[in-house]
Amino acid sequence: MNSIKYNFTARSSSGMGAGTAVHFAKLGAKVVVNGRDAKRVAAVAHECRQVAKTSANVLAVVTDLQDDKHVKDLVLKTIDTFGKIDILVNCAGIVGRSGVMDPEYQQLFDRIVRVNLRSVVSLISLVVPYLEASKGCIVNVSSISAQTPWRRSWTAYGLTKCALDNLTKCMAMELGPKGIRVNSILPGIILTPMIGESSFSDEQAIMYCESMYPLRRPGHVEDIVKVIDFLASDNSSFITGISIPIDGGSIVGPRVALITGSSAGVGKKFALSLAKVGFKLVITGRDEKKIKEVAEECRQLSKEKVLEIKADLLNDTEVEKLIQKTIEEFGRLDVLANCVQITVPCSISDANIMDTFERVFNTNVRSLVVITRLAIPHLLSTKGAVLTLTSDSGLLPYESEFPFCVSESAVDYFTKGLASDMKRQGITVLSLNSSLVMSSEFERNPWFSTALCSRL
Repeated sequence: MNSIKYNFTARSSSGMGAGTAVHFAKLGAKVVVNGRDAKRVAAVAHECRQVAKTSANVLAVVTDLQDDKHVKDLVLKTIDTFGKIDILVNCAGIVGRSGVMDPEYQQLFDRIVRVNLRSVVSLISLVVPYLEASKGCIVNVSSISAQTPWRRSWTAYGLTKCALDNLTKCMAMELGPKGIRVNSILPGIILTPMIGESSFSDEQAIMYCESMYPLRRPGHVEDIVKVIDFLASDNSSFITGISIPIDGGSIVGPRVALITGSSAGVGKKFALSLAKVGFKLVITGRDEKKIKEVAEECRQLSKEKVLEIKADLLNDTEVEKLIQKTIEEFGRLDVLANCVQITVPCSISDANIMDTFERVFNTNVRSLVVITRLAIPHLLSTKGAVLTLTSDSGLLPYESEFPFCVSESAVDYFTKGLASDMKRQGITVLSLNSSLVMSSEFERNPWFSTALCSRL
């Protein structure tokens, strides 16, 4: 900063807020340290006084931003002590872990909204007159979760941060004519006490970022403080209404999808769709020529790498190598899409019925179980997803196709069981239960189209 400012940082008793308060105190700003925990407030205020030009430059206030009276008192104490406000930094934020259908979700949702969003609106409304007088600025601390939803249990948190980004833009438009700039920052994973609240340890956060972030590390408070300093300084005097990601590149880091059965049919279409949105892909199947053709089509749609691997999913060793080569090449796996399905017309009276049954069941079910089990350890580290193509034949059986119907009902049940096992691990598990789909299966078995259509 190139001049002394009066900095008001909401929730500056820990993490990024504390780091911001200490940084501004060191630069000569007068700072207001606040939060609900009296011990933390006192500790951060003491640290600020250690680096400030004078201890009188630091005001410590114990306050609860969920309480409107506390918020008003906080602003009044700031004005009574320093007479003005130049900078408002909104750092208050809580995570909370609860899915939408959990019994405690509504209570947690209301609390997160009060802290992460409502308190910001309240503070801005109260400090605008002072910021207009000083031609000051506002910096809102949002999150990369506002742009890229991460965990099932973080919906309330992500919702408030997305809303905060939009609030930033709205306030930039409304307050710009008053000479007030409003911007926000979007931190990725930063090593702060909030990591503990998110169920990640520092070690897990580091491992996650090493595999997920292009810069191969989590952020530190200093990374955040420097950007806040820039946005609060005259160096950004012509910048307002922006949201700056500070995320080690996570928002642009391409994800990796392994799609079984991607050399034809639905698997091929899915691969092409993911190529369009920037995924790195693993195209696999038994026909080397078709694999190459699909891979080339994907490369026409994206600059991201496409890996071609010929593999027979009925061979456990080849499946192991498929996963191994994927990880060796990309270092991670975000999506496993199981798109392999076969169907064979048969009757229970056929002489070779057991061979037919085992072929269909092993292809549609056993291979799915094998590859999913091998993929899960890698999906855990990326909080990835398992997507499985299935059919309504598991629910609506029809004549002369019982192995296929049996296998599809087994896949449906496996998906439900896996989803139950993985829901606390952060892995998304879905099945795509389709009816009549015009794919290569019809080319191999023309009768199948007639049989299915007769049921519709």
